[in-house]
Amino acid sequence: MNPSEEHCQAETLKLLGDYTTLRIIDFLRDGELRFTELQRALGDANSVTLTKRLKLLEAAGILDRREATFDRQSVTYSLSNVGKGLLPVLREIQNFTRRFHAGPSKTQTASRG
Repeated sequence: MNPSEEHCQAETLKLLGDYTTLRIIDFLRDGELRFTELQRALGDANSVTLTKRLKLLEAAGILDRREATFDRQSVTYSLSNVGKGLLPVLREIQNFTRRFHAGPSKTQTASRG
């Protein structure tokens, strides 16, 4: 891997390694949400923190931001095609958590012994 690829990979992992980022992507998997809907879904997240995170995700091409034509204060967020490409990764993280959260299964323990 060349240095440029390593840098890109490190930046991607840094962005996606944030718990809030993964939750935002998860909440948007079914479609667009308004800022306040995301804020509530995240347990009334701090609006300044959420705004910064959404701007980072938009700049990275993971989210699309759309202002309503009738009301510029009405903004919705949705996953871009790049963001949708992350959904299988998120599903695998969730599958891993379900498989290993409770500890090793009896078959895993027996195969080690």
